[in-house]
Amino acid sequence: MLEAVDAYTYWPAYTAGEESYRGSIAPGKVADLVVLGENIFSIDPMRILNTPVEMTVIDGKVVAE
Repeated sequence: MLEAVDAYTYWPAYTAGEESYRGSIAPGKVADLVVLGENIFSIDPMRILNTPVEMTVIDGKVVAE
């Protein structure tokens, strides 16, 4: 699962030369993220598609709850 998350977050930022300010959650980086209703690292991968999105944050601002 970690490899899949990295494939959609860190590695695209790295490829674009943007890993210093996006691609992972850290102080000083842009905050674009979703909060999921379940821990995707501990559930059956087949359940991820049905996991609800609880919150969406874009540029550090909550845009959906």
